[in-house]
Amino acid sequence: DFNWGDGSPDPIVPNEDFSVRWTGAITTPTAAGTYTFYTITDDGLRLWVNDQLLIDEWHAQSPTEHSGAIALAANTTYLVRMDYREDGGGAEARLEWEPPGSARAVIPTEALDPTADTDGDGIPDTCALVDCNDNGTPDLEDIALGFSEDCNGNCIPDECDIVVVPGYGQGHWRFEEPGGTTVLDSGPNALDGTLNALPTRTGDVPVDPVPQTALANTQSLALNWQSGTSGGFFTVPDTGGALSMGNQDFTIEAWVKLDHLSTTAGDNQRQFLCQKKTLPSQDGQIDYALLAQRGNNSGPSPNFGKTSGFSGRELQLYFGTGSGSSTWGVTSNLEINDLGWHFVSVAYDTTVNIVRFGIDNTFETILFNDNPHVTNSGPLRVGSHQNGVGTNNFFLRGTIDELRISRGVVPVAGLLNAAGTSFSEDANGDGIPDECAASCPADLDGSGDVGFGDILVIIGAWGPCGGCAEDLNGNGVVDFADILVVIGAWGPC
Repeated sequence: DFNWGDGSPDPIVPNEDFSVRWTGAITTPTAAGTYTFYTITDDGLRLWVNDQLLIDEWHAQSPTEHSGAIALAANTTYLVRMDYREDGGGAEARLEWEPPGSARAVIPTEALDPTADTDGDGIPDTCALVDCNDNGTPDLEDIALGFSEDCNGNCIPDECDIVVVPGYGQGHWRFEEPGGTTVLDSGPNALDGTLNALPTRTGDVPVDPVPQTALANTQSLALNWQSGTSGGFFTVPDTGGALSMGNQDFTIEAWVKLDHLSTTAGDNQRQFLCQKKTLPSQDGQIDYALLAQRGNNSGPSPNFGKTSGFSGRELQLYFGTGSGSSTWGVTSNLEINDLGWHFVSVAYDTTVNIVRFGIDNTFETILFNDNPHVTNSGPLRVGSHQNGVGTNNFFLRGTIDELRISRGVVPVAGLLNAAGTSFSEDANGDGIPDECAASCPADLDGSGDVGFGDILVIIGAWGPCGGCAEDLNGNGVVDFADILVVIGAWGPC
């Protein structure tokens, strides 16, 4: 529902020549039947609902109404996309609907969702920007253009999908110790941390076992906040730089249960899940910091993502630039709005310049323009912030569990809260996930039966053959040996 007058959505966008694409999902109310969608635009537009092109008026026009109708089920989510073009003069774009038995109106915000998962694979459609093989092209574009195979249809290129043991977790703190001040690291780098005097281990856990690893989960860490200058935290030395990221891909994930929901009223509302910098030093030396509640932290400049209307409960990621207290960052629209357990994650992808925020199974991807980064051997501080004169502040008020920091962008299906491993084995090393391998390779004609038809296929391909399907024994030649393989598999398949 936009009217830009003679202007545009942003000063950097030319007034007389721009276009907009909105994508996401739309959820119908309780009524099933014919839904009529209305658009009023100046100038052109196209509207798709459930992959059907309902309106196609891609031309210059004064403010004009168009409509299209489609049958939709009740309480169901459908993919929606609207494209708009401005050709000069006024600029206006409005989308309305008329559900069965209801009045025509602008589609309400609560019916729209930018994090659609229309194929039900557990990977939000917005994660199409992830680039697991770092070739500069989003994974789903690689798959669509044929640059990468995705034989099992899970939206992960096969070359990224084949992992016997996923290599995630530069550090992974589970809080399963029986007691003491040491927090053991279950990752590969022995990055054990040390508690201050306040945290305690508790049997209140979000899940048991951990969905991704199937490990028993019996304890979490209650930080036991006291005041604006006193709260629980632990510190992890990083003299070897295993947790130093700089301008590299990384992922941070953990379960969080807050005792306090932040507002924007004062510094004490900022809740740091973790920060990485030399202690003490100004925030310009931060390698990275993740806030579970932004509070009043308006310092990052530039700030990408959400830029106004802050509640103080937003997730926020930010970085130092190496200059004084100068920082820049990315703020999510996603918020923690209750005092229960929530799984939070952030993935920083430098190949396509996106940050993927997640709360539970809702995700948001935000584009950014890169700025200076800092890398140092300073410690990781979990549960609080420390300022330039050594004062601890900005404590996370609540309990945390299963904190993991990884190099690389962990796919959504590889996060700790994702049930089971989504990755595939490749036992024979042929580059094809085992679940995609042909269950009966001798059935060359696809008849479901190994017989004379398959022998005829072999005879038709007789001779040298590099990697073709008819070379059943893999010796580079289609010959009598392959016929023997067919005979050995003779019968229903």
